[in-house]
Amino acid sequence: MIIRSPEPEVKIVVDRDPIKTSFEEWARPGHFSRTIAKGPDTTTWIWNLHADAHDFDSHTSDLEEISRKVFSAHFGQLSIIFLWLSGMYFHGARFSNYEAWLSDPTHIAPSAQVVWPIVGQEILNGDVGGGFRGIQITSGFFQIWRASGITSELQLYCTAIGALVFASLMLFAGWFHYHKAAPKLAWFQDVESMLNHHLAGLLGLGSLSWAGHQIHVSLPINQFLDAGVDPKEIPLPHEFILNRDLLAQLYPSFAEGATPFFTLNWSKYAEFLTFRGGLDPITGGLWLTDIAHHHLAIAILFLIAGHMYRTNWGIGHGIKDILEAHKGPFTGQGHKGLYEILTTSWHAQLSLNLAMLGSLTIIVAHHMYSMPPYPYLAIDYGRPQDMFSDTAIQLQPIFAQWIQDPLHVRPIAHAIWDPHFGQLSIIFLWLSGMYFHGARFSNYEAWLSDPTHIAPSAQVVWPIVGQEILNGDVGGGFRGIQITSGFFQIWRASGITSELQLYCTAIGALVFASLMLFAGWFHYHKAAPKLAWFQDVESMLNHHLAGLLGLGSLSWAGHQIHVSLPINQFLDAGVDPKEIPLPHEFILNRDLLAQLYPSFAEGATPFFTLNWSKYAEFLTFRGGLDPITGGLWLTDIAHHHLAIAILFLIAGHMYRTNWGIGHGIKDILEAHKGPFTGQGHKGLYEILTTSWHAQLSLNLAMLGSLTIIVAHHMYSMPPYPYLAIDYGTQLSLFTHHMWIGGFLIVGAAAHAAIFMVRDYDPTTRYNDLLDRVLRHRDAIISHLNWACIFLGFHSFGLYIHNDTMSALGRPQDMFSDTAIQLQPIFAQWVQNTHALAPGITAPGATASTSLTWGGGELVAVGGKVALLPIPLGTADFLVHHIHAFTIHVTVLILLKGVLFARSSRLIPDKANLGFRFPCDGPGRGGTCQVSAWDHVFLGLFWMYNAISVVIFHFSWKMQSDVWGTISDQGVVTHITGGNFAQSSITINGWLRDFLWAQASQFNVSIQWPWLLARTH
Repeated sequence: MIIRSPEPEVKIVVDRDPIKTSFEEWARPGHFSRTIAKGPDTTTWIWNLHADAHDFDSHTSDLEEISRKVFSAHFGQLSIIFLWLSGMYFHGARFSNYEAWLSDPTHIAPSAQVVWPIVGQEILNGDVGGGFRGIQITSGFFQIWRASGITSELQLYCTAIGALVFASLMLFAGWFHYHKAAPKLAWFQDVESMLNHHLAGLLGLGSLSWAGHQIHVSLPINQFLDAGVDPKEIPLPHEFILNRDLLAQLYPSFAEGATPFFTLNWSKYAEFLTFRGGLDPITGGLWLTDIAHHHLAIAILFLIAGHMYRTNWGIGHGIKDILEAHKGPFTGQGHKGLYEILTTSWHAQLSLNLAMLGSLTIIVAHHMYSMPPYPYLAIDYGRPQDMFSDTAIQLQPIFAQWIQDPLHVRPIAHAIWDPHFGQLSIIFLWLSGMYFHGARFSNYEAWLSDPTHIAPSAQVVWPIVGQEILNGDVGGGFRGIQITSGFFQIWRASGITSELQLYCTAIGALVFASLMLFAGWFHYHKAAPKLAWFQDVESMLNHHLAGLLGLGSLSWAGHQIHVSLPINQFLDAGVDPKEIPLPHEFILNRDLLAQLYPSFAEGATPFFTLNWSKYAEFLTFRGGLDPITGGLWLTDIAHHHLAIAILFLIAGHMYRTNWGIGHGIKDILEAHKGPFTGQGHKGLYEILTTSWHAQLSLNLAMLGSLTIIVAHHMYSMPPYPYLAIDYGTQLSLFTHHMWIGGFLIVGAAAHAAIFMVRDYDPTTRYNDLLDRVLRHRDAIISHLNWACIFLGFHSFGLYIHNDTMSALGRPQDMFSDTAIQLQPIFAQWVQNTHALAPGITAPGATASTSLTWGGGELVAVGGKVALLPIPLGTADFLVHHIHAFTIHVTVLILLKGVLFARSSRLIPDKANLGFRFPCDGPGRGGTCQVSAWDHVFLGLFWMYNAISVVIFHFSWKMQSDVWGTISDQGVVTHITGGNFAQSSITINGWLRDFLWAQASQFNVSIQWPWLLARTH
């Protein structure tokens, strides 16, 4: 029998093929989580899909599996880093001026980004020197490359390719160590072995390798560069590595090889391993010979340290022993148990690593400027600053301090008044841009010559990657994008006949923008009004009424009479715009105007002799629309502006200022008392002169209401020539003004609530109108709530009834004009009253204020319907009650936010919590979304609902009953064939015949982008 010695036990530290590689599995969203893999059920799914991908604890509770995933993910991160580095080096090779900078780093700035010449964006490129134009970079890469010994773009390309190879290797390693050879848990917990390998391998051999590169490549190349040698004349890096004699010419000790090292005669190497300190006077960076010495020294230290800890042979320190040996007088068992924590909790280990790495990074931030490690880094001020900012970000709430400053240091009135000038400047700048666009890119002159057949266009897409396909044929040999802003019609009404005039107006608007900016600066920094000036309400009213509105209307009336009317009369007569006299000729030459309007020859005599009828040639009161242009008569508009100018000029003298004559706003307010209002409006004057929010709230509410009124007047009384037949512009203007009006009204509620929270003082406001309203807030809100419920059930109930009857095939039982009629008799009465009004109240008028009232014939221009009487029926009755419902709900939410801004039953201390505050939690009944801000936010959504239904109604009603074409025989064909009355009485009709009929076909593949968009 042969006795053999026992075979040594083989320690298996990896599992082979533990997890199958499956591309099908990887392609399934959320495959890593059993919950997420089921697919989306709520919007939370999309967030969890991203958030849980690397939350390995949520995937499994198996520590070994978690450890493997963390380890594998590290390789993925390294791959990304190598890929990013490759991109940086490729950018430097392909787009930079590195070689030029290398030849003269003190005068040429580094650049590796060049903006391509697309729509003028190349203006961003600056002259960085050396005949190169680009964007200066501040990353410090050029300095790093110089310190590394890179002298050409070819070397940058090679390094970029090498980084790509390493990125691929890292990806492979991540896959290999998870799917093919996954380490066991014991391998991850072998702390001593890991420390030895990281210290000796990663840090020790890494530093040694870099020291070798610096000694054999960086130092000789940088010595040549410092001496002014052309980079193209310097030997290549591999020549220094392979040819020792080449290095010996620079550093003679290289000829002796490694002999001085093994004989401990290390001073021989002092030529290239120095310990000087300070900075190289040529480059302004640390001496590269010092840096090489540093890396060699720490390499030796780390190599020694990599043998300190006990592994297989029982020699060295044990981390567990070191930890447990450390006990302080007040620490109990001291560090006992920490070893187990650090070997079983990745979070504990990561926490320590992040803390140390973060601290080291901040130290690096300070070293980058105090000990600049790369050549010429110290004199490129953008670089150390960027590196400091990038490495140690310190966020200061400067903006918050700036916001608070006007409230505490400067008068609020100044801080509010000053931005008004800034806003006016922006408006003038925007107007200038519009006029410049019209002058430079539009077909305005072509449109002016034939506005019924040529569509307005002021946007031309440039031929970049085929985008010019967006340009359409708008007529007159012009290709562009049709605009729907109404600017062409405004310009025509103003009397603008050429692009030169548009240019001049654009320049004028720029001048006014500059003046407004100057005024804002002047009235804040040089001559800032005192608070009493802002509170002088009567003087302010007089100036606004007489100056802004009175003189403003008078000026515009003068422009219309002397410029717009004669020019438009020529245009209406078909005169070529180029043949029409210029505006200043009409202003300066009265005889020219007298040829069109003979009364001009008499001058101002008829005015002062009260013989005003002489001016009836150009100041008319006709009513209706001009049959040539489809717009209001411009002579009516001129008359209107002149009349309101006189009214406003008179009104501007109504209020009492310095001379004790006129009304006082305070007296007017306090004189108004109703039977149930207590002291009435007493105290409101003080509120409006001390609270900007209260004043702004009223202004926003009035301006918002006026804007909505304007929206309806733009189509029912089209003020500009040819606006009525430009249906896209009509719809755009209506939508534009409706949305603005809605936002302004919601803003009014927001600022009213802010006033209630911040400025309202209940101790001084007793038994006045506001106090009485607040005391009755429960009754007000409950009644409004009842009205909303009633409107909601009944308005939608009518539609549901019709949908049900339609589904059952019982059209005779539906609410419609042909079955059970619900005629809007009050609205029809209003229409008839206004249609008949001119014959009673204005005998001189030839038509009513608007053709929409009825009683007149349609107006058509160029074969298109401009306007006709708009009939109202059951369909309008139904949808108008939907409008009533959405508007009442919006008012309910907004008004509740204002009335309950300071307190409610659940939260009596709202005033202390502020305008906006988060949920209160379960402590007071789970009070969420109860702040005034939340009411504004919720009211905003109901405003969206209200405005959307209005726009849908307008769009369909106009296409069905107004807009269309007229044949030579006088037959009108509407765009949707008059289907509003019968189709809009059911919800299904709205969906089928309006929303779906005018929508693009749905594409099944669009569901995933839509899911992403809706989730966000």
